[in-house]
Amino acid sequence: MELELPIFHYGEDTLKLVELELEVDLEDLEIKPITFYHIDGIGSYFEGDTEYSVVFSSGKEFLCPFNYMELKKFVKEARTL
Repeated sequence: MELELPIFHYGEDTLKLVELELEVDLEDLEIKPITFYHIDGIGSYFEGDTEYSVVFSSGKEFLCPFNYMELKKFVKEARTL
């Protein structure tokens, strides 16, 4: 199955902030599409009061701007196509 999802991405500017050990909010990150060919699982991720989701794939975690239920519905619908 091939599934394209929007994923938060650390760009050059945000990587510099991380190197300086400064806090980076998800709102500061770019969102770019990533195509997944295998997803091991999904879960909820909270930053403050805002719910996002996490995609587990091949031992890595990717943060998605969808909330858990939105992502679950998206993945389920994609699998039925």
